[in-house]
Amino acid sequence: MRLVFKHTIAFTLFFACLVSFSLPAFSSSVNGYLETLLRRSETHKLYEKPEWLALLHYHRSAINGGHSQAISKRFFLSSNGRKNPRKELKATLVSLFSGKQDDASIQCRFPLRYHWLKSELSIDPDMLPKESCNKFLHWRQQINADSVSLVFPSEYMNAPSSAFGHTLLRIDPAQSNRSTLLSYSVSFAAVIPKGTSGSEYLLGGVDGKFPGRFRTMPYYQKIKEYGKIENRDIWEYRLNLNEQEVNRLLMHLWEIRGIDFEYYFADENCSYRLMELLDVARPGSHLTKQAPLYVIPSETIREIIAKRFVLPGHHYRPSLATQLRTSINALTRSERDTALAISHNPHTLQAEAFKSLPDPKKSVILRTVYQYARWKELKYWHYSNEATLIKALAKLPPAKKLHITPPSSPDQGHPPFRIQLAGGSEKKNYFQIGIRPLYHDLTDNPRGYSFGSGISFLNIQARVMQGQIYLHRFNLLQMTSLRATDRFMTPLSWDFGIGLARSSVATGYHLMSKLHGSVGLSFPCSSDAVIAVMPAMRAEYHPDLSQFRGVSAGISIAFLRQKNWGTTLIKWKYYHRLTSSLINNRLMLSQSFSINRTQAVRFGLQFKEKINRNHLNSYLEYIRYL
Repeated sequence: MRLVFKHTIAFTLFFACLVSFSLPAFSSSVNGYLETLLRRSETHKLYEKPEWLALLHYHRSAINGGHSQAISKRFFLSSNGRKNPRKELKATLVSLFSGKQDDASIQCRFPLRYHWLKSELSIDPDMLPKESCNKFLHWRQQINADSVSLVFPSEYMNAPSSAFGHTLLRIDPAQSNRSTLLSYSVSFAAVIPKGTSGSEYLLGGVDGKFPGRFRTMPYYQKIKEYGKIENRDIWEYRLNLNEQEVNRLLMHLWEIRGIDFEYYFADENCSYRLMELLDVARPGSHLTKQAPLYVIPSETIREIIAKRFVLPGHHYRPSLATQLRTSINALTRSERDTALAISHNPHTLQAEAFKSLPDPKKSVILRTVYQYARWKELKYWHYSNEATLIKALAKLPPAKKLHITPPSSPDQGHPPFRIQLAGGSEKKNYFQIGIRPLYHDLTDNPRGYSFGSGISFLNIQARVMQGQIYLHRFNLLQMTSLRATDRFMTPLSWDFGIGLARSSVATGYHLMSKLHGSVGLSFPCSSDAVIAVMPAMRAEYHPDLSQFRGVSAGISIAFLRQKNWGTTLIKWKYYHRLTSSLINNRLMLSQSFSINRTQAVRFGLQFKEKINRNHLNSYLEYIRYL
C-alpha cells in the first residue's frame, strides 16, 4: 500500500512539472497566433468592412467621423469602441483569448461577432477555449425559430410614436402546425420613465432624450396590445430569409439584448432598427444605407419588398373593433336593438322577444354582444358578464363565420413625399407649387391608409401672382382623425393644426400665424363616408393688424367620402371672434381623382367671407407622390 502511495505521489509531481514546463510554450503559441490574427485583420482592413460596421451599428458622419448608435457601454469591449471600430475589432480578437469562461466569454456574449471573425480570418477553434454557451443555446432552443415575418400594425393617432403605424418582427417556430400566436415578437421602442407626460414624451422623441431598446416577447401579447386594446388592424408579411440568415438574426438579437440605442421619432425609430437587423441577417442588402432623412413604417415595408425580402402575399389580422363593426353591420336595426339590450342587461336573454327568435339569429346576436363585451372590457376596463354569454352561446349552433373584406394593404399606399402644381383664380390668376415631405391627408388617395386619418408635416405652398412670389401657406403640423360613431362605439373625432397662412384684406396680402383645433363626433353615411360635426376654436395673430389678434369660437362640419379612385371632401367652418363682431365663414369643396399610386389630379372651390369681404378661389392641381 505504501508503494502504491509513493508511486502516485511521484506521478503527480512528474505531471505537475510537465504542465509547468508546457504552459509557457502553450501561452507563447497562443500569443503568437493572436499576433498573426491581428496582423491579418489589419492587412485586410476588417474594421472597415460593412459587415463589421453593421454588427456595431456604426454609422459614419461628415461632422464627427461617425459612431455607433448603441449607447450602452457593455456593448463595447474597447473603451473607445463606440467611436473607433478598429479598436473594437482588436479588443474583440484579444478578448477571444482572455480565458473568461463559458457565458462570460466572447464566443457566448457575441456569437455573431465570433462567427464572422472566424470566417474572415479562418480562426482555428482548437486554439480557443472550449465554451458550451448554455444560456445562449437554451434561449435559442426556446425561440425555436424557423422563419421570420414582418408585422405592420396600422396607424394609432392617439399615440405620437404610432401615428404613422408601427413595425416589428415575428419569429415563427419550426412546427408547421403550431399557432403563430405562440411565436415570439421582436420590437424596438423608446424606454420611457414612469410619470413622463405626453408632451415630454413627444418632445423627448423628437430630440432623442429617451433611449430605445429591443424587446422579445410572445406574439400573442402584441396581438392583445395592438389588435384588441388599441384596435389596430395588423398585416403580416412572410420574409424569405434562409436558415443561415435566420441564425445570423438570432445571434445578433442575443448580442443586443438589453442594449440601449439612440431613438428618434423621425429616423432612428422602430422601422430603422428593424432594417438594421435585416442588414445584419443578409449582408449586402444596404437597407439603412438608402434610408431617407425620415423613416416611416409603411415606406419601410415598401423598401423591404423592393429589396426582395418578402414572399408573395400577406396575412390580414383584423382588430377586435373591425370584427365588432362587421358583426354590427350584419344585423338588422331590430337585432341591433336586441343586442344592445342584452349588453346592458343580461336578463334580457330570458325575455320572450329573444327566446322566440330562431337559433341562428340568436347565435349571430349573441356573438355581437360577446364581441362588444370583450371590446368594452379591454378598452375601458369595464367588467362584463362574459361567462353568462359564453354559456348562452354554448347552447346554440355556431354562428355563420363572418367574412371581413381586407382593406388595401399598407404597401399599396402612395409614397409620403408630395409635390403639387396648381393653377387657379382668387380675384387674380395665380400659379402655385406645394411641397409636403410627409405623410398623408384626407384628400390623398386612401388606399393603404386608415379611413378618416391624416397627418401632415411641413406642408409648404408658394404662390406666384402678378410676377411676384409669395409664401402662401406653411403648415407645421396638421392632424385629423374622423372615426365613425354609432350606438355601440363612440370614438371622438378631432382636428388640429398649427402654421402660417396668407389672407387678402383691404391693406394687402398678409401672412398670419394660425392655430386651430376641434373635437366632436363623426356619423356614418355609408361604409366609406362620414359627416363630422365638431365645435372648434381658432387663434390668429398678426403684429400689425388688430383684427388678426385674438381667439374665435365656432363650428366645423365636414362630409368625407374616400374611395380608391378618389376622395370627396366638403367642409364648412364658421368662427366668431370672442372679443368683437368679426366672423369667418368658409365653405370648401375638394374632389381628387387618382391616376395611379403616384399621381392624382384635384379640383377645388373655396368661398370665404372674412372681415366683411367675400372671396372665391377655384383651382386645378396635379399631384405627384415621390
